[in-house]
Amino acid sequence: MRVGLRRYLRRYWREALLGFCLAAPWLSLMVLGGLWLWEAGRVVWWAIGAALFALAAWPLRVAVRRRAIARVTEAAATRRGFDPTEDTVEDIAARELVNRRAAAAGPLDLTDREAVERTLRETVEAVAAHYHPTAKRPTLQTTPPELLLLMERLSNRLRGLIRDFPLLHRTKLERLVSGAEFWDRHGGTLTRLYEAADALWRVSRFARNPASAVFREAARVADVSTFGLLTDTAGREAHRFLIREAGDAAIALYSGRLRMTEAEINALTEPVPEAAPLRLSITGRPGAGVTTMAEALEALAREAGFALLERGAWRGADAVLLVSPAMRPDRAEDLALLEALRKEAGLAPPPILVAMTGADLLPPPTQWPPEDHPAKRATVDKARAAVAEALDVADVHPVAFPPGGTPWGLEALAAALKAAKPAARRAREARLRAEDARFSPLAEAGRAFRTGRNVLSALTKKK
Repeated sequence: MRVGLRRYLRRYWREALLGFCLAAPWLSLMVLGGLWLWEAGRVVWWAIGAALFALAAWPLRVAVRRRAIARVTEAAATRRGFDPTEDTVEDIAARELVNRRAAAAGPLDLTDREAVERTLRETVEAVAAHYHPTAKRPTLQTTPPELLLLMERLSNRLRGLIRDFPLLHRTKLERLVSGAEFWDRHGGTLTRLYEAADALWRVSRFARNPASAVFREAARVADVSTFGLLTDTAGREAHRFLIREAGDAAIALYSGRLRMTEAEINALTEPVPEAAPLRLSITGRPGAGVTTMAEALEALAREAGFALLERGAWRGADAVLLVSPAMRPDRAEDLALLEALRKEAGLAPPPILVAMTGADLLPPPTQWPPEDHPAKRATVDKARAAVAEALDVADVHPVAFPPGGTPWGLEALAAALKAAKPAARRAREARLRAEDARFSPLAEAGRAFRTGRNVLSALTKKK
């Protein structure tokens, strides 16, 4: 507890000092007592002290504002509440869009219901348009199960936030509604009465002691200015918080990750998610060595948790290994294959690795292996960089099957496959969601049968 308090004070000492400067005059007044100050004739000195404290708080206010702006900028660059490794390229772009909107947001009055609703609506519309730019009504590009699952998650999160709020767990809704109705009926009158009483008190104070009243009014102006600055900062933080929260919810809704729950995804990957092998496609242009690569890599891929698809097939793959010869600089067929693959995959394409075959044929051809010949190593590295640039794929691995020799580079390729497993799992989840969203007469007939069975069971159940 003490360690946490010290850490908090080290981080927010400016805010703590500002709060002390603002509260010190009123705390001193409570300790000494208003009657004692009046009888001893020390009200003027107290007013002077209050004014000095207000002046001392001025540079602290500037420092606090700069610190708040720095914290907001850092928060805008860091996405809250989600694991970055679970994001696709489209998700990352959507979060950058939300962060830009949050960084440009100004103060927001949380009591203005229309302003809050407008903030939430504009954020959701921006995210929906990002994922569905060609749709006439992008905000409707979701399904009822996705929307209900989002509402369930948001409700659980809201319950966790308010569960430990003081007295809220004992307060009935009737009292909350009655309090709101009372304020609607009498709030305006009570506010006017308070303002009138405050004005009379200030006038009477000036009549009793003009010097003290002048100093008190100066301190009041300084306090109001400080409170206004803090209110603007809090309103700006609240506005950005709403934008980020609405953006996170909209990204989860329109990215398609709510089409099925984790339990439903696990049910589709029998017997358990980790035991179900990921699908690996080994493909490439004719004559690239796809068959040789598949035969040589099959055992290593199985150890890495992958099952090979039919040679050359890539639809439905969770990871793709493109075989591209090092000695054929024309990459048009490879680029066409990659473009078709990415277009078919949509928002969550599978990880793509490139096996650059024929590394032993690169000049100088008589030098092998590259570990023992620097000139050969330089040529292989140069060819790998050229393939990565031409195909726009960073994960390129040179491989060789020298005649009468041992295959070279397969261990490094197998290690790269293991490193790509998290991305392959995300691609599999996206594929399962997409397959579940496609219309299937057989699947719809099964849903109709289960619905009818549940209805009959409910009707015939004994009470």
